Amino acid sequence: MDREVMIAEVMRRVGTRIAPGDPICAVVEMNRLALEESVAALLHQTAPVADRITEAGIELARHLGKATTRQILNSLQDARKGIQEEAQTARRDITKEAKALHRATEIAIEEASRLQKHSEAARWIFLVTTLLCGLAITSFAAGYFSATRNNGEHSCQTTSLRP
Repeated sequence: MDREVMIAEVMRRVGTRIAPGDPICAVVEMNRLALEESVAALLHQTAPVADRITEAGIELARHLGKATTRQILNSLQDARKGIQEEAQTARRDITKEAKALHRATEIAIEEASRLQKHSEAARWIFLVTTLLCGLAITSFAAGYFSATRNNGEHSCQTTSLRP
């Protein structure tokens, strides 16, 4: 699945915008690479099996010259069936692994979404706190300026009172 399509799907499902450069995208790509590597390894392992079966069939035909063609075909068919069963088992294992990787990716995306929401709330709290502090400092400065200005104009004079 294309990265932009996945990001759009996360936005649709979870409501969280993920940028292409976010670390979670790297996790998704790592999961994709691991899955691709597993599939490639499986294909690499099963590809030579068909050749070995053919070679084994030819060798069997040489040693069993008296065996009928039908018996050889049955043997090859049984071998092919076994390979198909093994391939099916491998597909199930890969599917399970892919589902586990998919779930791990979903959990990572949900965690990233949760952290992003907390991060946005923290930014707003910081902004409001900064503005309130600035307002408080400005108010104190204005009060101090006003008090020092008035203090110079209306200074109290003391008189000496003698009894």
